[in-house]
Amino acid sequence: MEKNVVFSDINVLAKYVIDTSDREMTPLRLQKTLYFLFAFYGATYGQLASQNEEDMVFEGSGSYPKYLFDEDIEAWNYGPVIRDIYKTYKYESDKINNAETWKPESDRDLNISDVIDQVIKQTDEMGDFSLVDRTHEDEEWKRAFDNDQDYMDKDAIIEEYKIDAI
Repeated sequence: MEKNVVFSDINVLAKYVIDTSDREMTPLRLQKTLYFLFAFYGATYGQLASQNEEDMVFEGSGSYPKYLFDEDIEAWNYGPVIRDIYKTYKYESDKINNAETWKPESDRDLNISDVIDQVIKQTDEMGDFSLVDRTHEDEEWKRAFDNDQDYMDKDAIIEEYKIDAI
């Protein structure tokens, strides 16, 4: 059975982000980069997810997992946060440092790595608090934060980024 996420262990993705980025990886930068990766992946390749062969978007497109990772995204004061990564990076960074190294080999994984690398490059061009300011523009963060809801709706995040990705 096809897995429904690209990264079943988010520490593997966090390690890839840290290793790929040209910037010092602050906890805030890591959080915002992972959020943008989730959003842009979901708005692009995540749209090619299918439950069965009849759901293929176009012939030969293959199926991609719907989500980049499965962890919840919370609406915190400084923007979206993945609590598990926040705690791991702050208190147990060896779990990230010693995580498996992701090496894309299939065509599908190479396509995914292209999106990931582009998003990392874009976030590298912004300061930490510019990333915060950018996430504060997102309607789903505003909705969750303003309504004192801990969790952001993943599909609402993706839906908002589908417009930006096209």
